[in-house]
Amino acid sequence: MKKILSFAINNYPGSGSDLQGCVNDQNNIINILGKEFGFETTWFKDSQVTRNLFRDEVSKLVLSAVNGDIIVIHVSSHGTQLPDVNLDEGDGYDEALYLHDGPFSDDEFSSILFHLKEGVICIFIMDCCFSGTITRDINKKAKFKPLFSEVDGEGYPVEIKFRRSREISSGMNHLVITGCSNLQTSADALINGSYNGALTYAAMKELVPGITYREWHKRTLKWLSSHKYTQTPQLEGPEWMFDLGVFGSTVVKQKKCWLLKLFGKKDSPIKIDKPDNPPKPPIG
Repeated sequence: MKKILSFAINNYPGSGSDLQGCVNDQNNIINILGKEFGFETTWFKDSQVTRNLFRDEVSKLVLSAVNGDIIVIHVSSHGTQLPDVNLDEGDGYDEALYLHDGPFSDDEFSSILFHLKEGVICIFIMDCCFSGTITRDINKKAKFKPLFSEVDGEGYPVEIKFRRSREISSGMNHLVITGCSNLQTSADALINGSYNGALTYAAMKELVPGITYREWHKRTLKWLSSHKYTQTPQLEGPEWMFDLGVFGSTVVKQKKCWLLKLFGKKDSPIKIDKPDNPPKPPIG
């Protein structure tokens, strides 16, 4: 089984914090994973994405997956922060998605993923942010929705430093591709005349069969950097999963090669496969 669940929220009624690119993100990822990687697709958007529906759909997918299945959960929405009530966060705050009718915390995710069976490949793609409050420029909007008004002496929001799950990656049973690092925002940006989440756009642009998740992450970082985005998506999870072929594809290993130029001629360089142990040149 290969299934993807996608949730996208542009419309946050009465909040003044609507987004513009989330549904486009959803269309892109559903199209690419469905057509090019053979995923069965299910999606919900805007007012459909309530806390109850989100919990029920993610739980149903996780519980139904068995050894050898690949499941993907994609979210393009606002992110937010909540005061930590069970004291399991070093900084005193839980990270959370902001769904149509309220937040869904990382603690709630943990309670669902506890039931993930051994041998299931589970990938989260989270195009949202959990810190930061500023708009990057006129065409890029931070995907962050504050829930409480903690301010400094001059009335500005206090910067909250979030811990990421680096220190617990060895205990994770899934991969997470985040929109940005712990102190950044994810852009809702105008790209080639259409609004998109920068992470989802870059990730889909750089996704090709035969590469690993590690390589895909590097390619996505390179695209964002080359297009002047300052957010730094993170790849989190157990190290052994980083080198699996993306979404069940077979990893294609690149051959090493030498480039030889024929001096004195206008021919293009000739590409010759490089042996694993090339002979040493003679001495003298």
